[in-house]
Amino acid sequence: EEYNSLTLWPITDIHLKSHLDSEMEANGDEGYVYLYTIIALFILLIACVNFINLSTARSAKRAREVGMRKVMGAHRFMLIKQFIMESILYAVFALVLSYVLVVLIMPWFNNFTQKELTVDLFANQFLLLMMLAITVVTGLIAGSYPAFFLSAFKPVDTIKGEAANGNAKFGLRSVLVVFQFSISIILLVGVGVVQDQLNYVKSKDLGFNDHRALVLPTSDKIREEFESVKTNLLQQPGIEKVGFSSRIPSGRLLDSQGAGAEVDGEMKRLSFRIADIHTDHDFLTALDIPVISGRNFDINLASDSTEAFIINEATVAGIGWKSNDEAVGKKFNYGNRQGYIIGVVKDFHFESLHQEIAPMVFLITAGRGGSFVLRMDEDKIDETMAYLQEQWAFLRPGFPFTSYFIDARFDEQYANEERLAKLVTYFSGLAILIAMLGLFGLASFTAEQRFKEIGIRKVLGASVLEILMLLTRGFSVLVLIGFVIAAPLAYYLMTEWLETFAYHGTVSLITVAFAGIAAILLAWITVGLQTLRAARANPIQSIQYE
Repeated sequence: EEYNSLTLWPITDIHLKSHLDSEMEANGDEGYVYLYTIIALFILLIACVNFINLSTARSAKRAREVGMRKVMGAHRFMLIKQFIMESILYAVFALVLSYVLVVLIMPWFNNFTQKELTVDLFANQFLLLMMLAITVVTGLIAGSYPAFFLSAFKPVDTIKGEAANGNAKFGLRSVLVVFQFSISIILLVGVGVVQDQLNYVKSKDLGFNDHRALVLPTSDKIREEFESVKTNLLQQPGIEKVGFSSRIPSGRLLDSQGAGAEVDGEMKRLSFRIADIHTDHDFLTALDIPVISGRNFDINLASDSTEAFIINEATVAGIGWKSNDEAVGKKFNYGNRQGYIIGVVKDFHFESLHQEIAPMVFLITAGRGGSFVLRMDEDKIDETMAYLQEQWAFLRPGFPFTSYFIDARFDEQYANEERLAKLVTYFSGLAILIAMLGLFGLASFTAEQRFKEIGIRKVLGASVLEILMLLTRGFSVLVLIGFVIAAPLAYYLMTEWLETFAYHGTVSLITVAFAGIAAILLAWITVGLQTLRAARANPIQSIQYE
């Protein structure tokens, strides 16, 4: 009686997903919502950095304006208020434009995420207030430093033309450029790691043959006449094997009961969870699940249907037996059944790679609901599916024909990761684009400031390539510093994400290096396109500048 009590076991490793049994669609994940929010905020910060950089870099253009306003009696607070209001106004214009873009993109986004989302700021007052608050905060963040910087100019210096020309605060702008590209490189590393992990989970050997394995639901009639149904199905040339089970790989192992096992000659109550799978005699054979010790169920042995158990290697390890061979023949009690171990199967992935391989026990139980699986001939799948649809009216009258392939079901479990890879790719592209626009603006201003210098250098014999290297060197160093900062941070963050999988690859150093190289190349292209024009200009025009 000690082993007959039903044990309820908590499911703790769910990673914020619902993972309800028999779900046919991909689960939602609260963690990904937070992740997307953080990425969006980073992109917004990159845009704010661009505004600050370009505002301070072009400060000399507004220096005389500031000086004249102060001479006319304007206080510094008035100037700060003016510049911040300008920044907030830009943010409001951006809000209007972004709302229009979101409305236009929403149909595509709903199709991509398989959701039915709507955006109506006026029907949702909380959302409207939140967006207005974000807009104001963005304007303040982007405009505060330029406002304090510009308003600090002295009237006498500005009127004389001796105000800061943009180089005075080059240290701050350098830090902001490093910040921009650090975020961009982290996102690029994220794209590579997520894609590598997807390739890993899709190519990993699951420990059984999930190819061409079709799953169909059962009914009371099918269960009562399963042997005859199996015989008829096997007569179809396109069907190679047929098996029955209460649970099918790619689903969840949600069933368990109390168990006991013979250890050192005594029965021992087991304190860990063992999931049960109720099958027929041919289920393991149908999925090519290898029995590595002992034997498979035998339909000619009546005792196999009432006393026999087959366990996996994880169960052997959990019980404490020294080897798989030692487990064979040992007494084993599970729920209301008492019997012995007849075989041990090699560990295989019943659930997705988010979960560790769980201890499992296979037993034959008549009348348990579930599904049956057909191993199909790859060359005859179409005609076999047509045959099954015709037979379905007799097998399950009144029910539509529903089926799925196990390998496709496993792929569905990684739909969230598929969408994550695509969205992170889009986000990364957007972040890089915004960072490149900011770098393009800074390069343009730098080339404009050094226009006369470039002309003099060309007159003295400098080549276009030498001038190009001169102008791009500083920005290259900034991107390299950004990579040095981003690389360890990206490695840590993506390692943490990989830990959400029980089985995963590693963060490849090649992926990290590739992200850094890509960022530097993009920076060279961005700066080079702008500075090349200045480097190729007629030196006479440069010397006559102003």
